[in-house]
Amino acid sequence: MDAFETRIIAVVADELGIPEAEVTERSQFADDFGMDTFAVAGLALRVSEEFEVALSHDDIEAFDTVRDLIDAVRELAPQAS
Repeated sequence: MDAFETRIIAVVADELGIPEAEVTERSQFADDFGMDTFAVAGLALRVSEEFEVALSHDDIEAFDTVRDLIDAVRELAPQAS
């Protein structure tokens, strides 16, 4: 895991109020954290602000796992390159 992924995991953990160790790239928002679409959208908004990217509604609806979020942000974030 690189620094970029670690930073996103830290934001996810902070948003959920859980230890970072409980969040992995394979963690599923609904199954592992009980998040509904609105909660995932709120998390995506926070991540988009943190990384200064614009995630589309379609992107957000497709997020099932933390890896999905990481990959979407990595595509858009200049600091991820």
